[in-house]
Amino acid sequence: MKHALILCLTFLSTLVFAQKVDIDNHNIKVEYAEIGANYVEEDNKTYSVEVIGDSRFSHDIISETVSLNGWERVEADGLVHAIVDVQGFSRGKSKLEKKVLKNRSGKVTGTEYWVVKSDYGKGQLTLYGPKNEYKKPEKKKKKKKKKKEKKEKTKKDNPFLAGVNTETSDDAEASKVWNIGNSYEYATARNRSSKNAYKEFEANEEIAYDNAFNKYHENVGIFASNGLNASYGYQKKVDNARFKRLDSEKHPEFEMFENAVQAMKAIFATKKYDEDISELRNNMAPIIDYFISVKMKYKKDDKHPKRLKAAAMYNLAQIYYFLDQPDKMIEIGNEYIRWDHDKGDGEDFVKKGEELKHLLSFHNADGRYFIRE
Repeated sequence: MKHALILCLTFLSTLVFAQKVDIDNHNIKVEYAEIGANYVEEDNKTYSVEVIGDSRFSHDIISETVSLNGWERVEADGLVHAIVDVQGFSRGKSKLEKKVLKNRSGKVTGTEYWVVKSDYGKGQLTLYGPKNEYKKPEKKKKKKKKKKEKKEKTKKDNPFLAGVNTETSDDAEASKVWNIGNSYEYATARNRSSKNAYKEFEANEEIAYDNAFNKYHENVGIFASNGLNASYGYQKKVDNARFKRLDSEKHPEFEMFENAVQAMKAIFATKKYDEDISELRNNMAPIIDYFISVKMKYKKDDKHPKRLKAAAMYNLAQIYYFLDQPDKMIEIGNEYIRWDHDKGDGEDFVKKGEELKHLLSFHNADGRYFIRE
């Protein structure tokens, strides 16, 4: 009888251990498009580029490297007109740096010297085009609103402004200015004497300057494109997104959960910011169905089943976010809140989902991507 009891307890102990749930964070890189600040209807998306400034730079070559993703380029008079002003390239001042070397006991063993300088290109991008900027949804404070109303009333009641048009040209056609300058550092090797450091600097300084000049010439169009796309187009963005995996190999759900996570990782690896995501949504459907089944299966009000259910829900919310399905993400977030387990995660998902929904609605977009032609 005693032996039977021991065997029974051992069996129960093994069963409980098998059901133990350890959850780990698992980061997956996911690519998508960051949508430019201003919304413009699809049929009106034309842009033109003008390069001016320092004649040492090839304006034609720079112009060819400027691009606005998702827009049609025209020779002149685009709805958005970009002026790239390459204002010059200057030599930086040299500076002697030094570091005192010490051994483990703190005794000074010598000094290292090196010379550094930063040559820098100066440039400015000015954009002329419609201003229709996206703003995140936020609650307005009543006090600020009253102050604004008071300010408007004061302006309206000013007898000296009666009948005067005070709207500026920027209100009719907004402009935005971007700094497209950049610096390039050159440093000598570390030497035991300042004389040798300066000698090396003088021997290589001219070559370093030419290399920096050429690098800025090569990249200034890219810098301009970044500003252009941040205002009106699409920029590539990669998130190191957090997901959840089951780290309990003896758990009966381990193999399928791990397969789902690895499949999810492989599918997200195919996601590109300049491609339609319809096929990716279809490919992800079986994984979504699996995580939903885990969510439904592990309903027991116990620590370990709750961990597994929460992990499945977390993955669902993240998948919906990167598939640009905010309504489903909000639904999962609200389910978290009603369940009252990991409520903070639920509140975060609701907030992110509502912001994403507002963004897509503002831009009249199906998702954060564009199709490159």
